[in-house]
Amino acid sequence: MKKITLVCAIALAMMACNREQTLTKEECDKSKRGLVEERDNLKMRLINKPEAQVFVVVNKTGLPTGWIDTYLTHPDYTDYKYKDIVTLETQGEYYVDLRLITKKDESKVAEWLKDNDTYLKYPETYCMVETAHKVQERMDREKLDSVAPGKYSKGYTWEEIVTVFTGNSPTVNVNDNNFDNYLKIHPANLSSTDPAQKYTLSVSAFTKNHVVYSIPLFRSIINNHNWKGDALFYFAESDYRGKNTTFIKVMDGTDFVGYYDFTHRPNLRLGDDY
Repeated sequence: MKKITLVCAIALAMMACNREQTLTKEECDKSKRGLVEERDNLKMRLINKPEAQVFVVVNKTGLPTGWIDTYLTHPDYTDYKYKDIVTLETQGEYYVDLRLITKKDESKVAEWLKDNDTYLKYPETYCMVETAHKVQERMDREKLDSVAPGKYSKGYTWEEIVTVFTGNSPTVNVNDNNFDNYLKIHPANLSSTDPAQKYTLSVSAFTKNHVVYSIPLFRSIINNHNWKGDALFYFAESDYRGKNTTFIKVMDGTDFVGYYDFTHRPNLRLGDDY
């Protein structure tokens, strides 16, 4: 795994800038601008990689001493540490690739997120969470476009989803960004002509046995768009590569926003073949 670290380079540039005989102010400013641009370009390359992945941004401030050297319970490697899943380091942030935690045991990803959710920088993480879980490939979108309208659940507003969280578990605060609680989607009466009867929504801890969606996933979609109408979340199933897959269709009133998938694994998107 190639690790990208810019902290040393930025620090050296700052030290050089403080020695007037080494660099002129113009040279110093140019050097710092170049490093910042390189860092930002690397961030965008992480976000826009074609393979499915989720990066989360960890705030260095407030991390426990030795956090970076914490051992992971990894199914494939021994002596595997947090520093082995950091793919980009900046002055104040670690960018963690959740795919590096495991490709086999999704509960390990959920466990890591639950253990570290208080250290995440959520505004910076939101765009990457939504991008990674939005169905981007044309063939995948066409497959989902073919799902008949009668197969969908009713359109749930964000307020209704909040009510599911807070009503079923009064201690859940959806204003807290955490991975302790998930929205569980369970088929109820898929043959019903009433969309409200097709699925039941409830609150659950992470489970591999049911379709679950995290609070930060919903908040990333809500926060990343300027809504003209109500954000509406529809749930449906589609046969994909011989596997029945649950997905979300998001609408802004009558305007299509996108398809999203977060089923079974917290770090995999529709179309991954593991």
